[in-house]
Amino acid sequence: MSQAENCLGTISGTYFDATDFTCPQMALAPKVSGGTTQMDSTLYAPPITYTATTNSNGVYTQSVRSPETYALSETVPAGTGFLAIPRYICTSNIVSFTGQGEAATRDYGWWKSVPAWFQLMGGNMGAEASSGVAIQTYVPSSCVGSPCAPRAILAKDTAGTTGSSGWVAVGPSASIVTTTGASTLANLNEEGTNVYAQSARAARRENYGEFYRRFSLGFDPSTLSNTPLGGVGGITLGNLAKPDPIGSPPARGAYYAPGDTTIASAWSVASTEKIVIFVNGNLTIAAPITVAQGGFLAFITTSNITIDSSVGTSDTTSTTPQVEGVYIANGTFTVASKGVKQGDLKFVGAGTFVGWTGVSLNRDFRLGDDTTEGLKNFDEPGELFLARPDFVVNLPRKMARPVIDWQEVAP
Repeated sequence: MSQAENCLGTISGTYFDATDFTCPQMALAPKVSGGTTQMDSTLYAPPITYTATTNSNGVYTQSVRSPETYALSETVPAGTGFLAIPRYICTSNIVSFTGQGEAATRDYGWWKSVPAWFQLMGGNMGAEASSGVAIQTYVPSSCVGSPCAPRAILAKDTAGTTGSSGWVAVGPSASIVTTTGASTLANLNEEGTNVYAQSARAARRENYGEFYRRFSLGFDPSTLSNTPLGGVGGITLGNLAKPDPIGSPPARGAYYAPGDTTIASAWSVASTEKIVIFVNGNLTIAAPITVAQGGFLAFITTSNITIDSSVGTSDTTSTTPQVEGVYIANGTFTVASKGVKQGDLKFVGAGTFVGWTGVSLNRDFRLGDDTTEGLKNFDEPGELFLARPDFVVNLPRKMARPVIDWQEVAP
C-alpha cells in the first residue's frame, strides 16, 4: 500500500511602494509589479532555487519543497525609479518549513529615489506669485535613521526653541505644495501649525532701485577702487576702500560694481563692519562668506545672484553656514547644482535671500543611481537656510528708512 504526501509549502507576498507608506499601511500603498523574489534552499541536498515574479497587483506566490529553510532575496525592475534595496522587510528574509503544506508570507516595501528638498530653520518665507503653485518641494514623509532632520520646510531654530518654526506668505490665489500625498501641507511646519497666509501685498518692492535711491548713489556712482570685477579674482574684501574711522562703529558705506561680479576668495566680515554693495549685473558667489555677530553685509543686484556649485559641504548633517548676509536680486536667486545626479554638496545659508523674479534651488545628493547617495535625500535637505535676527538690528540706517505709500481713498 502506498500513500501520497504533499511535500510542498507556499511562499507568497506583496511588493508595495513604501515611499509614503509603512508595512501596516501596505493595503493603501501602490503596488509594484515585475519584481522578483529568489528563494534559495539552505538545509538539504540537492540545493534548489525558486524564482517568483510579482503580478499587476504586486503579488508573488511560489510552491517550494518542504520541509526546508529558504533565504530570500528581492529585486525590483530597472528603470522604475525604486532604490535597489527594500525600505521595509516586513517580516524577514528567512522562511523555515518543518512540515508539509505550510505557508509563509513575506512582504516588501520599496522606496523611490526622491529629489532633494530645502528647509528653513527659525525663519519665515514668502513668495509673491498671485496664483498657481508659489512654493513647491516634495518633503520626504518620514524620518530615516536617528538622529535625522525634522521632515518639514519650516523647522525650529538650531536651539529647538518652541514656536520658532515660522510661517509662509504667498499671493492671494497661490498655493503651497510640500508632498506628493493627499495633504499638500502635511510637511510644511515642524510643529504642526502649518501657518501660512495669502497676501495681496501691493507695497513698493525693496529691490535694487529702491535701495539705490535710499543710498543716493546718483547717476554716476564711483566704482569699487582697486578691485577686479568678474572673472578670476572677483571682488576681494581687502581691496575695498577702508571705512571712515570717525564713525562708531566705522561704516564702510555703500560700494558700486558696474558689471557682472564674482566672489572667488573667502570673505570674513568683522563684527565692527557694515558693508553694502550694489552690483549692476549678475553676482556669482564661488567662495564662503561669513559675517560675525554684530556685523552686516548686503549684496543688491540688478540681475541674478548665483551660489556656485562648489560652495557647500559634504557633511549632509551640517548646520554651519557657508554664506551669510543679505542677498537681494532683481532677477533670480539660484543655488546651482553640479548637474543631474552628480552628488551635490549641501548648501547652508544664514540671513536673507531674495529673488524678486524667482528662487531656484537645485542641490541633489544623488550620485547616479547609487543607493547610499539616494538615501541622503530622505535624511537631510539639499539647501538649509538659517535666520540671522542680528542683521535686522545691525541694518545700516539708510536701508532701515521707513517706506510710506500714500493713496487717495473714497471718503
